[in-house]
Amino acid sequence: MLASEFTTIEFVIEDDVARLTFNRPEKLNAINRQMAAEIVAATGQLGDARVLVVTGNERAFSAGADLSERATPTAGPSPTIAAYDALAAVPIPVIAAIEGYALGGGLELAMCCDLRIAAETAQLGQPEVLRGILPGGGGTQRLPRLIGPGRAKDLMFTGRHISGATAERWGLVNQATARGAALESATALALQIATASGPLALREIKMLVNTGFDMPLDEALQLERERAAYLYTTEDSAEGIQAFLERRPPDFRGH
Repeated sequence: MLASEFTTIEFVIEDDVARLTFNRPEKLNAINRQMAAEIVAATGQLGDARVLVVTGNERAFSAGADLSERATPTAGPSPTIAAYDALAAVPIPVIAAIEGYALGGGLELAMCCDLRIAAETAQLGQPEVLRGILPGGGGTQRLPRLIGPGRAKDLMFTGRHISGATAERWGLVNQATARGAALESATALALQIATASGPLALREIKMLVNTGFDMPLDEALQLERERAAYLYTTEDSAEGIQAFLERRPPDFRGH
């Protein structure tokens, strides 16, 4: 599936930054099977992009799973689970820009990203319990890791929403912005990372944090040392050090 064939998302790459925009405005960007498949396809087309920005529109990042596809109860995981897995597996930094609603599966998609920037007025929550179901796209595991089990249980037991401003205080989002400014802030951050940071180093840092988080400390430190030693053998490392000595911006090529 090519980007030109997408109907439920928009996908572009410009200045080393990829942008994936959910595009089901009539459904508040609810995630259906087609959107899930297109998210998976887009994450396979990143090419040489150094950062990915994921966003929605002014009304919603995503209001969650399209429950009309689950109206008839069925056993097993949601058919959209592949989208969460694909987004979480992206090897480059991923930044979510959140306006409006990020609820249920929408918040779970945002939590698959590395960084989250939300408007102060955005509404975030896991309301699945109000429908007799639970957050099955990673919410019961990622949310406690981000904000602690007490606050995570609060949101999941009650189904209530919190604002982007509260989410920033709780550590669920990295930055809260004025309404309408989340995408601009996320894009500026993405460009800063893409233009100033070594692309190989970015991938290694993400891998080490994600992999080492659940490893014994001694094993994680050993892995860190091995990957740091590897980076010193790359052309990017030589370029970065030489640029520092020559007091000029580095020209990283990803080699």
